[in-house]
Amino acid sequence: MRTGGFTLAELILGLATTAMVGLSLAGVTAALSDAYDDADTDYSHLQTARAAMARSQSEFRKARLVMGQSEGELLLWSHDDNNNGQINLDEVQLIRWDPREGVIRRHRVVLPSNLSAFMKTLFNLEVSLDVLVRQPALAADAILAHQWQEETVIAEGVTGFEIVPYPAPPETRLVKIQVHTGAGEAAVALRSVIRLRGDCTSWVRFEDGEWDLDRAAAEADGGEVDNGNGNAGGNGNGNGNGGGNGNGNGNGNAGGNGNGNAGGNGNGNGNGGGRFQ
Repeated sequence: MRTGGFTLAELILGLATTAMVGLSLAGVTAALSDAYDDADTDYSHLQTARAAMARSQSEFRKARLVMGQSEGELLLWSHDDNNNGQINLDEVQLIRWDPREGVIRRHRVVLPSNLSAFMKTLFNLEVSLDVLVRQPALAADAILAHQWQEETVIAEGVTGFEIVPYPAPPETRLVKIQVHTGAGEAAVALRSVIRLRGDCTSWVRFEDGEWDLDRAAAEADGGEVDNGNGNAGGNGNGNGNGGGNGNGNGNGNAGGNGNGNAGGNGNGNGNGGGRFQ
C-alpha cells in the first residue's frame, strides 16, 4: 500500500515525457525561426529587385534614343541640353551591370563647371550616331576611360540584369528588362517592359549606308535647333523687319525655316547665324 511519492518507474516516465515535449517545442521554435529568416531574406531580395527595377525604369523612360546594347549594358542618348538636335559627348549615358560586384551603375561624362564656354564647346564635341550604333563598345570604353567620367550607383545586390531593346537600336521604342536578385530557392526575378517617353526615333534616318539625325525632323517635333549665333523667331540684321526684303546675313536672327524669312514676312536669307539650314 502506497503512502505517498512516485515510484522510480513513474519518475523516469515523467522525465521522458517532459524531454519529448521540450524537444518538440525546440524543433517547432527552430522551424519557425528558420521560416522567419527565409521570409526576411526573400523580402530583402524582393525589395532589392523592386528598387533596381524602379531606378532602371526611370533611366530608360527619359532617354531619347537607345544607341547600343550588349549583355548587361545599354548606351543611351539621355537628353539634348543645348537643343541642337545632335548628340554631344556629355549627353551620352552608359547603363552597366557589373556581375562581379552585383551593381548597376550609370556612367557619363560631366564637364567641370569652371570650364569656360569656349573650352566646354571644344571638349563637348558632337558624336556621330552611326559610330555610336555600329561601335557601342568603343563608345562605352571611351566613356569609362574619360578623365571626367562620373558614375552613379543605381542598384546593388543584383545577380542578373537582362536587357532586350525592341526594335533594334537606334529605332528602339520599347525596352524589356529583367532583374534578378538572390540565389537558389531565395532567387527573385522581376520583369518589365518600358516605353521611351523622350523617344526621338522620328529624327533617325538611314541614308547612304549611315545612321544620322534629321535636323528638320527635330524642328518639326518642336525642338529648338539652334546652329549659330542667331535667335529663332526674330528680326533680320536690322534689314528684314516687317515686310521688307532685307537679308539676314551674319549674326542676325532668322525667323523662318530652311532659308527662313528674315523678320517673319520678308524674303531675306537666313544665312550665317540664323536657324539651321
